[in-house]
Amino acid sequence: MYKYGDAAQIFDLKGKNALITGGSRGIGREMAVCLLENGCNVTIASRSAAIDDELCLAVKASGGKVFARACDVVSSAQVDSLVEAVAAEMGSIDILINSAGMNIRQFVWDVDDESWDRVITTNLTSTLYLISGCFADLLTASAICTRSGLRYCPARPIRVVFFFPALS
Repeated sequence: MYKYGDAAQIFDLKGKNALITGGSRGIGREMAVCLLENGCNVTIASRSAAIDDELCLAVKASGGKVFARACDVVSSAQVDSLVEAVAAEMGSIDILINSAGMNIRQFVWDVDDESWDRVITTNLTSTLYLISGCFADLLTASAICTRSGLRYCPARPIRVVFFFPALS
């Protein structure tokens, strides 16, 4: 028997509110579609705030709500505004998915300091901004999904899932 009860109840996403950075394309977009198909309300944050037709169809089929917000996650001020707007629209943030990320498609010896700083700020520092901004909501019952290596172990456990981009 499952130690914590019925797994279907634990993983029931109906009515949960998710914030996904980097949600307009790639892994973040696919996560947004999956969460919508499973009953979540989703806020997609990206630099452009555009929602494509497939996401709109997923919203209609799920009966859920989707919000699009423009946010450059390297700006702590923009992240703070994003978190405030999401909290006002949805009431709380139950799930945070940090999918915004970037890489440099160059040989390591060709990478300049400015490009490296942008990668670190986008992939790591933005995760800190988002977790810090959402922390009060996330303590109540939630999950954090991040592509970075940032780890935090609070006194009250939060389910944390880490994705590590391939080094190529």
